[in-house]
Amino acid sequence: MKYSIEKNLISILIVLTFLASTAAIPVGKFAQEQSNVYTFQELGILSGDDSFKGINTVKEYGFQWPSIWEPLGSSTLTLKFSHAKALSERSSIAVEVNGTLLTSVELTSANSDTGEMTVEIPKELLVAGYNRVRLSLYLGYESFDCMDLDDDLLWFTVHAGSFFSFQYQVKDATPLLHEFPQSFVSNSGIIKNSVTFILPIDPTSAEVNAAALISAKLGQYANWRTVDIHFASEADVQLNANAIQGNIILVGRADHLVLLNNLNAPWTLEDGKLKEKDGTAFPENSGVLWSGQFYADAKRAILVVTGDSDAAVVKAAKALTRDSILAQLPDTLAVVGQVPESVSEQETFTATFTLEKYSYRDVTAWGTSEQSITYALPFASSWKVMDDVSMRLHFAHTDFSNLDESYVTVEVNGTPAGTIALSSKNANDAWVDLVLPARLFDFGDNTITILSNINLPDAYLDSRYDCLEDNTTAAWLVIYADTEFTVPLGPSTDVLSINEFPYAFIGSSDLSDFGVVLPDQPNVSINELVIRLSEFLGHYLNSEGIGLRIYNSAELASLSEKPSHLMLIGIPTQNSEIAKINDRLPQSFEAGTNNPVAQEGIVQTDTKNADIGYLEALLDVNGNPILVATGTTDQGIIWAVNALMDTTNIKNLYGDLALTRAEGSISSAMIQDTEKLIPVSDEKPIQPQVEKNELALWIGIVFAVITFAVVVGKAIDETVKKNKARKHG
Repeated sequence: MKYSIEKNLISILIVLTFLASTAAIPVGKFAQEQSNVYTFQELGILSGDDSFKGINTVKEYGFQWPSIWEPLGSSTLTLKFSHAKALSERSSIAVEVNGTLLTSVELTSANSDTGEMTVEIPKELLVAGYNRVRLSLYLGYESFDCMDLDDDLLWFTVHAGSFFSFQYQVKDATPLLHEFPQSFVSNSGIIKNSVTFILPIDPTSAEVNAAALISAKLGQYANWRTVDIHFASEADVQLNANAIQGNIILVGRADHLVLLNNLNAPWTLEDGKLKEKDGTAFPENSGVLWSGQFYADAKRAILVVTGDSDAAVVKAAKALTRDSILAQLPDTLAVVGQVPESVSEQETFTATFTLEKYSYRDVTAWGTSEQSITYALPFASSWKVMDDVSMRLHFAHTDFSNLDESYVTVEVNGTPAGTIALSSKNANDAWVDLVLPARLFDFGDNTITILSNINLPDAYLDSRYDCLEDNTTAAWLVIYADTEFTVPLGPSTDVLSINEFPYAFIGSSDLSDFGVVLPDQPNVSINELVIRLSEFLGHYLNSEGIGLRIYNSAELASLSEKPSHLMLIGIPTQNSEIAKINDRLPQSFEAGTNNPVAQEGIVQTDTKNADIGYLEALLDVNGNPILVATGTTDQGIIWAVNALMDTTNIKNLYGDLALTRAEGSISSAMIQDTEKLIPVSDEKPIQPQVEKNELALWIGIVFAVITFAVVVGKAIDETVKKNKARKHG
């Protein structure tokens, strides 16, 4: 009883703090104009200076304008360039944005070394999504020979330091459930995506599971973009709501979340149960989803994932991981009755994607001689390319009867990988398959460059002998955005090693084989670490739906069928599953303590009061992988798991044991015989599960009932009002 009274008093204090904080928010504070400068390099337009040549050359660049930005005033483009000193005064450059010519400048000796031009871009020209910048160049010099269109003196360079200054205002948030996670992950790499998770004070493993599922979905959708995950408590929100970073995701059982009653959501919270405004209770054991504006800032979105039980909360979260279910959800409020289990149809992690997935559109290169189109593809920053990449290049080009020595070359990070001869046969709509060697791809950003060399027939040159006139070139190549890449991903060796994370440790590509075992008692630091790790894993997923499961030791022990791939996390004295396999760990611990056992080949120091983290890989009795993240303290474990998410350095962690004593510093060793680290292989193909369409039916029924109740309630209310009016009349 005493605990209940104290809990109620805390709840009252939180609500009072909430009222005080909302009263202090100034109206119109967030409707301010903002300005930001981005270089071509920061926007991913160029990774370095871009040089090209030819008489009449047209170059196209593009960038993604964030959908949440409303253009204000005039933005500007400052183009930094250099060109050949020998160009005549008649040479020029013209700049278009989205098809509108904005300005042109003569190319003279005065601007040959450090040329710079600033172009105003009216707000009406900027559109949400892809925007094109087109440079039209006319290059020539007095003694130019019209029969030599490829003269090396005709060159122009755009420098990567060119930049945009964008003027904009952030729009009010309009999150819709069926568009999730769009409102939480920007369509543009310009914006830094920040999301704050809010969970109950001592969340259950199921509530952590629900948050982890949502986090993994964010990572899957973000793909090459980054998402910064933050955490806050309900009390933090009430104390200073404006300090919360980014958009907000509130996850937990209804009886664990005081905030549910203060969100301008279409419900009331009574005795820990959600009810409609008219007092009708939501169906039992149903998950509830709601999305709207954050009360403290209309520019930010909030997503609520709740229910009346642990199972209901997980059910609601699972619904948001399934694209087929998302499409059926209404705008802002959904009651979820059931969700089919996620079963991946992917037997491998092979990923297929297009240039369009990376926000590129169809791009045309104009001009003779060597023209180039460059794409920045950061897919290997989180993917381990294990075999050659297949590329299906979709293109079209100038159709002449004779295109001798005209060709297209594909480069990967500056190294030629394939060449295609251009002819009338592949002029109109061509698909050509190329094999790009895996060794050419790096961790981090990769560049794919399409080089075109189109040599016009002699007859065409004769017909336009006066080539110094400013005529549009007839030589062009278009690369279509549905150009496709197939990337084989996965572990590069049969031996279980930490540097093969995550592929060797997570099973199927929807995480349905993967389970995380938390400490026996709730641990805030570990919970947050697991949710961050889930977002990281999401970048690797290639599936419809996410089946990640999270347990504590007692819950795992109660399962009749356990996940085949497990990750155990926590210090040995707080995670009984780690204690059970202590004798089999590459680095074991003294019984009943967090002190590592000294062993040959491993440098040992005094571990008292030292933060040390370990990553340990081993096989269970059935030959399935187990990954253990443990240490002497929670801080050591955080460093160790952060090392797992360091895509640059993890490739160096060969072995079954890795040790860290500081953030960013980690070493590894192979302790066990490699013969004992070859996981069992399951050759059985995964059979796709036929999904029942009961969820759509259940959602439809629930919303039909709710809608009917609302309509009837309003009708009765109107009737009562009219009767009263008649009596008073």
